[in-house]
Amino acid sequence: DTKIEMAYVAYPRPLVPAKVDPVTGEVIQGGDDIGAFRAGWRFNQPEGEVLVKIGNTLPLLQPSRRAYFVFLLNVDSELNKGTYDINFKIDGERRHYNEKAIAKQNKEKVQRSAINYEVPPLKFAVSKRDNNGNVSQFQKFVIGSGKLSNIKVVTTQDYKATGNAKWSKMDVNYNDFAMMTGTIPSAYDDLTGIETIDLSQIKDFPNKDMTEFYILSQGEVSSYGNFENFPITKTETLNYDAIPFGKQSSQVGQILLSTVGPKLDDFKMISRINGVEPKKGEVLTFKPNEPKDIESMIQITNYGNDMAENTLLEIEIGRYFKPIIDKLPPNCILDGNKIIANVGACVPGEKKQLFLNFTEKEGVCSCMFDTGAVVPNINVSYTGKSLTPNSPPALYKYLDKEVLELPAVDLNLYDLTASQSMLKYNSQVRLTAKIQNGVTPAENVTVSIFAVTNKGDSVLVGSEVFNFIDKFEKTQFSAVYDIKDSLEYIEFFARVQNNVANSEFCSNNNMKQLQIPFEGPNWIVDVKNYPNPVIYNTYFSYYLPRELKELRLKIYNLDGQEVTTFEKCPISLGHNLVYWFCANSPKATYIYKFEGVTEKGEVVSYNGVLVKD
Repeated sequence: DTKIEMAYVAYPRPLVPAKVDPVTGEVIQGGDDIGAFRAGWRFNQPEGEVLVKIGNTLPLLQPSRRAYFVFLLNVDSELNKGTYDINFKIDGERRHYNEKAIAKQNKEKVQRSAINYEVPPLKFAVSKRDNNGNVSQFQKFVIGSGKLSNIKVVTTQDYKATGNAKWSKMDVNYNDFAMMTGTIPSAYDDLTGIETIDLSQIKDFPNKDMTEFYILSQGEVSSYGNFENFPITKTETLNYDAIPFGKQSSQVGQILLSTVGPKLDDFKMISRINGVEPKKGEVLTFKPNEPKDIESMIQITNYGNDMAENTLLEIEIGRYFKPIIDKLPPNCILDGNKIIANVGACVPGEKKQLFLNFTEKEGVCSCMFDTGAVVPNINVSYTGKSLTPNSPPALYKYLDKEVLELPAVDLNLYDLTASQSMLKYNSQVRLTAKIQNGVTPAENVTVSIFAVTNKGDSVLVGSEVFNFIDKFEKTQFSAVYDIKDSLEYIEFFARVQNNVANSEFCSNNNMKQLQIPFEGPNWIVDVKNYPNPVIYNTYFSYYLPRELKELRLKIYNLDGQEVTTFEKCPISLGHNLVYWFCANSPKATYIYKFEGVTEKGEVVSYNGVLVKD
């Protein structure tokens, strides 16, 4: 049995602290020392005054003073090892003097009330000692506990949690993860990059059976582009409820990772265009009337701490480009739409550069240049030291999906339309030019519409400057032209121009022509042959203001005999030519005759004269 052998109360009157030199720590004047039954100095009272009273009762404890209750306990020696509590409580009578009652000489001058408090228990432990007298195993007891809520992990862009988390009471590491059976709920938010590990299944913590536990959370790390000791988390916050303090949290800083084994990463850029290095922030330009020579640089760097061997790059080629075979490096081969580059071995910290030259494919500019991808992706593979001990070299792979772009301007004037299908004299026609931009925004773009009249003169119908056209944006410009009765033939064309010369990837899609037939009797105009007189050959030039089904040209001598016939002459609206080689024909005067059939089936003709010297 555990029992009290002796109890007494020590009551210094009043409690006096010692005075200590703050610099040296030397006690200048002693204070209360209850163990030596010594009280500190106080005004007008003898030094060393301490009231000692046997038992556990103190008749009077004055305000602002302190008393010491001392108990000598006899602990049962037969107790089993463990922790034990000895509970205490304090009770008494609180007296408060009422000043108003004293002033009025009332009988009830003292306010009385009972007090009763619980005192924190005395905790002690029983443990065994070894032969040397040392405690073989210390006992544990809980001095405070809380209810765990969750752990919130704020991750960086290089880390993504899989939502697979486990816990254990034992000290574990990543090698033990697969064998761990204790699962714990985990959720990862891709938008915020926060992983939440739910700890609500762990009730009161700590307790006698569990004072610590370990959590392993699985995630994917992208270490490419990072150096040693790069962070995968920003903060980790443990949230819990602690009684009686309420909601609490504890936070730690970032987690850093280091690379083990080889780690390759690649970098790529457009290094030269037709031998000229492009300047940052400027619009790309090309040399006119020269095939495009686009040089790209691909750099491989080993950021790891071990050698990478058998390094292969599978470089995909963009759909509008092809490699210049004559400039292909000797360690590269063309395999379908890919270039296979054998880079070999890379020691830690080594950089290797590969230069590849591309040009545009045939027929690219017959359509819209809607992607500037020179290299859409690169598949990198290499062998190196395995992360598993005592294992053969491992094969590493990664896919670089970052596209190597050629941000070239390409303005496509894809349509020119008119408000009339047949031109009427003394009327107006509205012309509309439609354009679309390619993969790169363009500034200060001029769209112009022209008319070519009877004599071949070009007349500006109208133009407009667009300050900015975004990539892939479509826009249009319209202008009105007066059709006068003096016109026998007219055709229109529109042109789009960028403000930077030679900056367009395709320059043959910047113009559109439009020929519109006239309503009226003129079916062929401005007919002539040159040279005239003729010596060896001549060209017959004519304009067709209306559409024809067919057209032939016959040449006669003055006797009416047919010299030659040209069947199926060009019948396109606008200007056309027919060539006649007549070096062997005699010198004479000849009659030529154009015979045509209109869309309505009407037969029409035109006669002219030429002289051969």
